[in-house]
Amino acid sequence: MCTRFVYNGDDMITGFNFDIDLAVWKHRVIKKKERFYIGILRPDGMYHSYHGVNKNGNVGTLLYVHGNSKGVYQNKRNCITVADLTERFIEGCLSFDDVLEVIKLNKITYAPDATMQAMLSDINGRVLIIEPGIGWCEERKRYSLITNYSVLKPESTKEFVVLGDDRYQRALEQLDKYGSEFSVSDAFNLLKSVRQEEIDFQLGSREGAIILKKIYPRSNDRETIYLKSVVNNPNIIVGDYTMYNDFVNEPMDFERNNVLYQYPINQDKLIIGKFCSIACGAKFIFNSANHKLSSFSTYPFPIFFEEWGLNVKDITAAWDNKGDIVIGNDVWIGHEAVILSGVSIGDGAVIGTRAVVTKDVPPYTIVGGVPAKPIRKRFQREIVDTLLKIKWWDWPKDRIAHYLTDIQSGNIEGIKHLGNF
Repeated sequence: MCTRFVYNGDDMITGFNFDIDLAVWKHRVIKKKERFYIGILRPDGMYHSYHGVNKNGNVGTLLYVHGNSKGVYQNKRNCITVADLTERFIEGCLSFDDVLEVIKLNKITYAPDATMQAMLSDINGRVLIIEPGIGWCEERKRYSLITNYSVLKPESTKEFVVLGDDRYQRALEQLDKYGSEFSVSDAFNLLKSVRQEEIDFQLGSREGAIILKKIYPRSNDRETIYLKSVVNNPNIIVGDYTMYNDFVNEPMDFERNNVLYQYPINQDKLIIGKFCSIACGAKFIFNSANHKLSSFSTYPFPIFFEEWGLNVKDITAAWDNKGDIVIGNDVWIGHEAVILSGVSIGDGAVIGTRAVVTKDVPPYTIVGGVPAKPIRKRFQREIVDTLLKIKWWDWPKDRIAHYLTDIQSGNIEGIKHLGNF
């Protein structure tokens, strides 16, 4: 039982829950140069791309629906199955306009062994809903939504609605409450609220670019995320593979729960490098939390400018501005650690559990305590210098994989001759 939507806000975002009976449909997640899709194994021995996205912006989804007699498969020249049409769209063989021409000139039917309907969308947020035997609909609205029941003729599948299956209505209510600021985090919260199984897709479009985001590093773990895939604040910059784990709150709410007092008026930034490990409850506290200490009063009078007849332009005078928070690469930040504004943490550093970091931390240094103080260096100076020189975190993925045994085992002899590229 699947759910698919397209939302046209500040960004075009499309989401898809892949809820299937794994005992019936054998599948494989496949990533190719030009497309990313869930391959469904068919009788011909091939994994077909019935659910996926092309780099050109085409997104296609097939959803099971209780069939009707007018949509049954016909082996005729002017008949095309909705499965074939969807796959050719995902493959990039057909554009959105091509599909429109096809459905105008041909009869769209079910596949011989499955009754499916489709939602197709492009990079511009245009949506095409195709229901064999019923018809089709082209639209570009604030949002479009489909599940496993007819959208074009709801009464045709009403009697087949599974008892308690209110996914469409619940998703509709959630989509309806959003305006232009519909985020990736909002999209995944929606998918999570209506999902039945474990595979989620998320695709975003910004200024004509297609961004496919992998959220969860491993199967069956919804507490660990790739942080780069869920942040929307332009003042939060995160490198590849950096992960955050949260077993208390929803990890995708990292911006709200973990990045504190980062108000837009300051334009202060949180910059986190690649391959960092951030434990549950870690906090990054920004400049607006720093009540001004040079004043005779720490009370933030400029914030309450209306009460005290002050100039709103001077609101930032209420706090001390210490600068951005910069986290290097391969940094491990422990459970409920706190990083204060203006702090820079070097590559390979380790921040102990519940440490409060008030000063810069050198590379490959372990710190802990309140306030955090150095405990020891992780490696000898020569090794640290070598690691900082080769910068393995900037290597291509295949190169990292090749030398992963040396990296994991601490075999500096195996990688010290390598340079950064």
